[in-house]
Amino acid sequence: MILSLLNKIAGLFEKDFLFASFLPALIFMAAVAATLTGVVGFEASWSWIDSWTALQKAVAAAGTGLAVIVFAYVLSVLRPVFLRFWSGTVDSWFLKPFLWPFFSLGKRFQRYRYDRLRQKENEPARWGKVQRDFRNLVNSRINDNRINDNLPGIPAKELNALKLEIKISLEDADLSRFERIAGKIANLYAKYNENSLTDLYKLVYGNLNDRVKYEEAPIREARRERDWKFGGMASIQATDLGNIIEAYKAYPYERYGIEAEIFWPELHNVMPEDFLTLVDEPRILLDFSLAMASLLGVYGILALFGGAWLWTNCLFWAILAMVAFTGSYFFYRVGVTAVNQYSALYRASFDLFRLELMYKLYRNHPPKLSVEREQWKQLSQLALYGYSQDFDLRPRADH
Repeated sequence: MILSLLNKIAGLFEKDFLFASFLPALIFMAAVAATLTGVVGFEASWSWIDSWTALQKAVAAAGTGLAVIVFAYVLSVLRPVFLRFWSGTVDSWFLKPFLWPFFSLGKRFQRYRYDRLRQKENEPARWGKVQRDFRNLVNSRINDNRINDNLPGIPAKELNALKLEIKISLEDADLSRFERIAGKIANLYAKYNENSLTDLYKLVYGNLNDRVKYEEAPIREARRERDWKFGGMASIQATDLGNIIEAYKAYPYERYGIEAEIFWPELHNVMPEDFLTLVDEPRILLDFSLAMASLLGVYGILALFGGAWLWTNCLFWAILAMVAFTGSYFFYRVGVTAVNQYSALYRASFDLFRLELMYKLYRNHPPKLSVEREQWKQLSQLALYGYSQDFDLRPRADH
């Protein structure tokens, strides 16, 4: 314990510890000190400090610095606890009865969001069906009339009337009306030769293609959002943060069959330093944000329920608590932004360096994805259960 503390003191100016633990500890203790000073009175507090001897001031400064460092070390140890809490998981038997109703409501809301996205993904592509039916009907009519090469061209007057009708139906965006027009034009291939109808076909098919793209855009967006914000129905958490974490943890297994939590530390060893620096930036911001969100929440609770014991001005403590809870939510949202950035880099890490890791584990580079997935499955069985079917290892290169 003492050795760990000394190591933390020695590495105080390392970016990870400085921003993710020391800075939140310093801000929290400064806020508590400022609050107590405000209650006692700034002039009285300053006069009291001014009455100290030089030795007392030096000892107080050293003690305060040591207290901040120790508190920062405690926050560093509590990072996993903060992450689980803001992800919607409570391990404490004492807090569970109080927080269970909120987390239960959160899960129901997140399930509702998940169901809405799935519903958007499965919405029928109505314009796409019209496009496919139109193309198939035209091809059918053309094939039926291949034996007759003497069909006349469509009259200019009828052609212009049909173009106007198509334009009006597109402005109305009436699918059923446009479907009738598309069928009508497809049937013209039985009366007129194919070349004379080319402009009409391009006009109809091109506009249908634009409608299909417009119709499919929200479907693609819903699929992308579900992939980035949810791991699956069985792993839904009570908060946005928890679901994003579940989503990026599920990504390596769904894409490549890799057990991410097992192989992530090993992957770290094959990632280049510049990429590791990119990955660490949002992780440090996430740790800082969750520490600040947690400490501000604690500060708000202390102000709301303990402040009146120091000073009976309830309005003062209510305002402080409201500011603290608002700040806590703000830093939580910052944490959600940071975990989104981390998610992108986490996924990219497996996309870019998983084969380097496989080579380091003495497996040959697979020729195709199906072989790769089978190799990761075997390695996962070995890492998780200590058992796997016998498999070939790449021979060590002679140095």
